[in-house]
Amino acid sequence: SMMLGAPVWSVLSDLTGKSVAVLRIATALQVMGCSLLYLRIDSVPMVILGIILLALGRSPMGPLSDAMTLEALGPNKDQYGTVRTWGSVAFLMVALLSGLLRQVWWRSPLLLGGIMMTVTAVLAWRLKPAEETAQKKAPSELLALIKRPQIAWLLVVVTLHGITLTTYDNL
Repeated sequence: SMMLGAPVWSVLSDLTGKSVAVLRIATALQVMGCSLLYLRIDSVPMVILGIILLALGRSPMGPLSDAMTLEALGPNKDQYGTVRTWGSVAFLMVALLSGLLRQVWWRSPLLLGGIMMTVTAVLAWRLKPAEETAQKKAPSELLALIKRPQIAWLLVVVTLHGITLTTYDNL
């Protein structure tokens, strides 16, 4: 879903100009997916549905949050590294906490993730949309862009990189 979901969500956000709405939908999908995993871990169909919802909701988070961060920074885009650093620090702290909690109770990472996703969803729903403008691109313009050799190679490299990350994430 990362390989298909992220580009689909990104195109949807670009075409509609409603990145905050896309963020809200994605966080809601994550909450639903994590809730299913936590509450219905005993049901294989519900686990599969929970994984699908969680993956679909998670897939746009990287590109969308990066784009929204750069937009929010405005002319101070050189501060992006500082913002990104705090995101990395937060990830490391949550990964450590999740690992420690798992030693106590095997389902605690799902509970912690669900709580954090719910808080994120609430904050996303309170987020005020910036001046969002649709970037309508004709399909022919997108195809012309993809046909450029530099872009084609970039897509190959990004796809291969995404495959390795997806495999690593799922180990």
